[in-house]
Amino acid sequence: MAALTDVKQYIDNLFTIKDLGHTKYFLGLELARSSHGTYVTQRKYLLDMVHDYHLDDAKAIATPLPVGIKFDASSGSTLASPDRYRRLLTAYSDSDWASCIDTHRSVTGYCIFLGGSLISWKTKKQPTVSRSFAEAEYRSMGSTVCELLWISYLLGEFAIAVDSPIPFHYDNKAAIHITRNPIFHERTKHY
Repeated sequence: MAALTDVKQYIDNLFTIKDLGHTKYFLGLELARSSHGTYVTQRKYLLDMVHDYHLDDAKAIATPLPVGIKFDASSGSTLASPDRYRRLLTAYSDSDWASCIDTHRSVTGYCIFLGGSLISWKTKKQPTVSRSFAEAEYRSMGSTVCELLWISYLLGEFAIAVDSPIPFHYDNKAAIHITRNPIFHERTKHY
């Protein structure tokens, strides 16, 4: 503990910090401390999944299978609908507006996850100058959707169907409004 206190003191001398106490959440993991040690759980993540799949009212049991059961590769069958039990694709997209000092072009960035593993990512300067932050975000969303479609078709080639909607996370309300409103008007003519 003395080493930790020394590190905190050193950082406090360089910056203004506030000690928030013991860590409770770190990178999606829930940390619980006791006199026996530190326990790591994903309880919040599991509760979020239960809510996402509308299983809030499902009855819980302590162990879904008998204890000590042995499995081998040749017995049993595959899941009838595996997409219900796992999230296949998830995408995150973002951009910055006119970050290049010389050309005033924006940079697009996205990350695509398959079952929680990063499988595709990209950061690239956009080919044209965007007139607004919303336009830069909208272009970023478009390039992410193109990559998602390509990955969906690729998974189809491997007999992994992506039938359910793909969770796509982005953070610009104006760009979201433009995607929900397909009506053409002056402000969106360059998209």
